[in-house]
Amino acid sequence: MDTVMNRELLEELEALGDQGLFYKMLDVLQDYVEDGEDQGRFTREAAEGDLELALWVAYADLNIDEYESYYQAIRWLERVRGAAFGSGVWYYRLASAYIYTGQLQKARETAEQGAQVAPDYAWGWLNTAKLRAHFGDREGALAAVERGLALEPGDYEFTRTRAEIEAGAALDEMECHYIDPEADRQLQTDPELLAEKRQSVRCILCDEENLAAVKAALGAQTWEFEAPYCYCTLPYQGGELSARFDMNEAGVSKFTAAWAAQLAARLAELDGMAAALVAEKHPGARLELGHVVFQRSGGVLLGYHVGKSREERLYAYAAFGADLAPVGGVTYRDYTGDENEEEGDWADGSGQEDEWQPPEVYGERELGLLEAHIEKYFGRFDEVFHELVSPDIHVDVYVIAPTPQRNYYTLVTGGMGAHRMNIPPELARYNVDRAEMLLRLPPDWQFREKDEKWYWPIRWLKLLARLPLEQDTWLGWGHTVPNGRPFAANTLLSGVLLTAPEGVPKEGSACPMPDGSEVNFYQVLPLYDEEMDYKLDHDAAALLERMEAKGALACPYIRLERPNACADEQPDPPVDPAFLEQLAAWHEDCEYEKIVEAIEAVPPQERGYVLTGQLARALNNLERYAEAAELLLATKKRGRSDPLWHFRLGYAYYYMDQEVKALPEFERADELSPGDEDTETFLRWCRSAIALPVSVKPFKARVEQFWAAFAKKEAALRELWRAEGPDAAAKELAGLLKIAFSAMPFSLAALSDGRQCVLLSAEGRANRLFRLLFWRDAAPAELAEHWEFKVECPPCEGDGEDAPQEADERAIFYTNYRCTPAEGEDWLLRQDVIAGNSCCQSLVRAYYQGDDSIMDEELADGAVCGFLFYASGSLPEAELVEFRGRIEEELAGRGAAFLQVLGGAVGFQYSYIDCIAFDLKEFLDLAGEILNRFELPEIGFHVFRVECGGVNMKAEPEDGEPEED
Repeated sequence: MDTVMNRELLEELEALGDQGLFYKMLDVLQDYVEDGEDQGRFTREAAEGDLELALWVAYADLNIDEYESYYQAIRWLERVRGAAFGSGVWYYRLASAYIYTGQLQKARETAEQGAQVAPDYAWGWLNTAKLRAHFGDREGALAAVERGLALEPGDYEFTRTRAEIEAGAALDEMECHYIDPEADRQLQTDPELLAEKRQSVRCILCDEENLAAVKAALGAQTWEFEAPYCYCTLPYQGGELSARFDMNEAGVSKFTAAWAAQLAARLAELDGMAAALVAEKHPGARLELGHVVFQRSGGVLLGYHVGKSREERLYAYAAFGADLAPVGGVTYRDYTGDENEEEGDWADGSGQEDEWQPPEVYGERELGLLEAHIEKYFGRFDEVFHELVSPDIHVDVYVIAPTPQRNYYTLVTGGMGAHRMNIPPELARYNVDRAEMLLRLPPDWQFREKDEKWYWPIRWLKLLARLPLEQDTWLGWGHTVPNGRPFAANTLLSGVLLTAPEGVPKEGSACPMPDGSEVNFYQVLPLYDEEMDYKLDHDAAALLERMEAKGALACPYIRLERPNACADEQPDPPVDPAFLEQLAAWHEDCEYEKIVEAIEAVPPQERGYVLTGQLARALNNLERYAEAAELLLATKKRGRSDPLWHFRLGYAYYYMDQEVKALPEFERADELSPGDEDTETFLRWCRSAIALPVSVKPFKARVEQFWAAFAKKEAALRELWRAEGPDAAAKELAGLLKIAFSAMPFSLAALSDGRQCVLLSAEGRANRLFRLLFWRDAAPAELAEHWEFKVECPPCEGDGEDAPQEADERAIFYTNYRCTPAEGEDWLLRQDVIAGNSCCQSLVRAYYQGDDSIMDEELADGAVCGFLFYASGSLPEAELVEFRGRIEEELAGRGAAFLQVLGGAVGFQYSYIDCIAFDLKEFLDLAGEILNRFELPEIGFHVFRVECGGVNMKAEPEDGEPEED
């Protein structure tokens, strides 16, 4: 299919590549994607799933040649794995990124896969050769070099690599080169250039012995590698100091133990010098050394808290070179402590410390107006919870104490409205792009306690305040935000609704600002799951009306056990908080059997929604997926607005090999709780598996396995038939047939010549016929002495209902059809079809109707129904059908051992060839080879699922590909 990239962009990228401006290339790509998304030309999902775009991002990242940039390349390339089959460039770039991040086993697997599926892409053999040599296969490595030289005779990289393999060079030595021969000779003779290049290969190979010596010299404790960085603690002044190495363990192993010992000995001295530098920027501040950052250049950064608390994440840094002398001035950044500090999708990977940017805050006049408004309409505040850590916006919480007139606490945010939310254009004139949140708590609420049962309201105020900025969205009246589970162990409230402030005049709900804008105030109203569902089915106004009628709004502040306005007659039974804590502890320790045993000891009618969800999670972790799915489906009504419910059900479906069912569950979980990394991972896996189900065991292999098992047991089966009758033999044969078929009706009969007959029936389903014929024709010839295998076909049009025929008595029946093609520009594959023919019209019909049942049935046995598509607009109209016919004949002839051609169609833009693949990998290899012989602008494969993407099969051009560094 078409890429989201246009010709002008491609030309600009090629020019930037020629100039070596790879950071600029990333900037251009980022701007293009963001503009395209904003203008509605394509979605973010389409961009992230675009193979060509991912290859260009990876090309820039690999040439930037920084450790973090290789991780970014991996993220982009892995996203498009489903569309990358057959792309030698994709395998080459992914293997290269894995090499430079030290993931050598993954690198080798990727390189070897690339060499198999794209053997004509020369540079894939380069990585394959180096990795084979690294893993001890010298002969295989040299053979890979020769394959590359056959494609690129006399190439400098291959000849140099061959010499290094013969000399026994290490992998990082083989990577310490430039592509251009003259540039490489200059590199090898210039100590400064060579030192810089060695930094880029620093993280490839790990010296385990030296790594241990470096750790010992530093006194490193609690060591952990969490990609892409290493973390530990260092002893310092009687306590511990956190440390981060901006590299993997291979990179750490390149330090020397002597240097590490010197650093440990001089740390107090460096601390004094660094603190003095930072104090010049922060006179009078109490400075405390927070952590040490080790850089790949050999230098170190000492980080100092410049706020009021150790919990604050803003640090000032003083830098020291590899000789431990001060370098440069003070820099700032937000440090994540021992958390993984992964670069964003568009990070340039330079590894440089970014200049700290201050958070968005109100101006002095705006803040004065806001505070005056709060005191006028909500009450006098004597206390403010000042935020100590403000990475994006500065959110304080104003605390208004109870009074005789207002016997409750009112908590109001201050700072959310400094950021203007991304509201829909049609709402721009309503002044709703700025907001603050408030909620009310009982007079005895212990909001200063950090226990979650008291702290969750403050946590949610801050979460809501930051949500529009973090997700580039907006919040307003009537919006609901689910938590997915109860806020704390002492309540079943689990989501919030934003409403107008209760008991406040209309003018109090918005604070006018000097620039003409308004800061709107919304009251946070916690909801039960059932109330969230009711709002989704109706609207916020209907829910509030119902809550008023049911007495759920009678109290002006949050009540943990207020009436549920939408509760069933049987409310969810309360759960002992101590029991939930025990379940959580067992889950943390992976003691899932104990969880199952404990919850199953509770009578089913007393478990309720929460315990049922906990039980389903434990069953999933014990790989008892069907049981977990059954439990979850029993609570479907309660789970509609719970992202965890959808995630758990999707998880069960996914590992039951039901990706088609799993996908909508993960999509719903992502809608309810966007940004969850696990959910996003399963979304990618599901979409990839559905678009190209190559991981499913092929029907061809299942059939071969069946006949091998049958041949071993056929004598015993005949004896069982003789001794106990056909029913006993049928029971044994049913178990054997499960090897090939998930379900297929059959019968047994004794023939007049003394042989036994096995008859399988298609039950009137044309799509089943092809699997049955393939199964029958694969039977070993020697079995014919004692057995006959028959296939009962569906009746043809015009046959009576009781007229099934044995397969040899009829030909495969083709039917012609015509379609009305789609109009306009927005159409899906096959919606351009004008006419076609098929011997399985039920499959084509199901595709147009969005019915996946035939696909699901075929895939359950490892058969994949799909169609090849190719852009045929350049072919003469009179030759379209003839050309397609030649392709179909070659496919049918050469692929008889693993595919069945079903027919095809011609559209105004594409032509289509319909097939059932009994081995998808072999089918795609053959189809790619055949179609790529012709000058066709687009070639691809698409399964018979309308809500699914196609897979590019177009071979990479031999010339014109940008060179890699």
